[in-house]
Amino acid sequence: MVWGRSTYAGGQRHAAQWAGDPNSTYQDLASTLRGGLSLSACGHAFWSHDIGGFHGQPTPDLYIRWAQFGLLSPLSRLHGMSTRLPWDYGEPALSIFRDMVRLRYRLLPYLYSCAMDAAETGEPIMRAVALAYPNDPALANIDLEYLLGPDLLVAPIYNAEGRRPVVFPPGRWVDVWSRQLIKGPSTRHIEVPLEQVPLFARADALIPTTDTISELSETPWDFVTFDAYLLSGGNTILCDLDGRTELQARVDGSTLDVSLRGAKQRVGLRVLPLTDTRIAQVRLNGELLAQRNTLTLDVATATSWSIQPDGMLTATLGQ
Repeated sequence: MVWGRSTYAGGQRHAAQWAGDPNSTYQDLASTLRGGLSLSACGHAFWSHDIGGFHGQPTPDLYIRWAQFGLLSPLSRLHGMSTRLPWDYGEPALSIFRDMVRLRYRLLPYLYSCAMDAAETGEPIMRAVALAYPNDPALANIDLEYLLGPDLLVAPIYNAEGRRPVVFPPGRWVDVWSRQLIKGPSTRHIEVPLEQVPLFARADALIPTTDTISELSETPWDFVTFDAYLLSGGNTILCDLDGRTELQARVDGSTLDVSLRGAKQRVGLRVLPLTDTRIAQVRLNGELLAQRNTLTLDVATATSWSIQPDGMLTATLGQ
């Protein structure tokens, strides 16, 4: 793999770029984000940056805030003139860093699908809001938040106070942590603890995820679970080494209608409880599924569905 720093028109043919050697400051974190959005708009889908900055020694809070940004970037790397090993920053930095790595690994099926789309269409994995909404002049200058793929909105914290404004594009968005529903277009001033990064899912998104894993191999995912932020209905295409899988899900009254087509013979589904609608039956490709009292999401569980104590609907789908 070849990493490039200085580049030019046509440089996106190379495997990946990185954002040079920033200082270990919040100001340089913000500048790195702006530079990366500019680079991605020029056709460079795969790029990264030095988590924590390159010159100097980041404080533990800056290290974590930069890691939250870096682990929700197209590629992630830790590099600098001083140590960037997470255990050298003590607690709670180590635990928070570990949780962020787990989040990235859970999102790998989504990120791989975004990467495949980028390779085929040129649309960057990490994209400026203006790139996704080119006809909205109110979003033209938004440079400190971004869309990660089509369905996740990331707003990194770029100061020691843990506060920032977040501009929500048109549509409805779901806070991944609190499950609060937010209507756009709007602007909200938010404050989050050190262990959280502002992260929002587009309403009706179906986000493919996997269980937390400790290593990767060049084989298809054994089992993918789609996190469904359903209000009415959505669809998505999962790309994997075994091919493409299309999932559609729609709420019709008290019925959840699901369609599954493609390479995967069995997948999981988690429908988050975002509305007061109570699902009474689930259909897969037109066939009613059996309901269980409890259900484990794994490849060995028979096709069925269940309602969890917190109201979340879980289902195993397939043949």
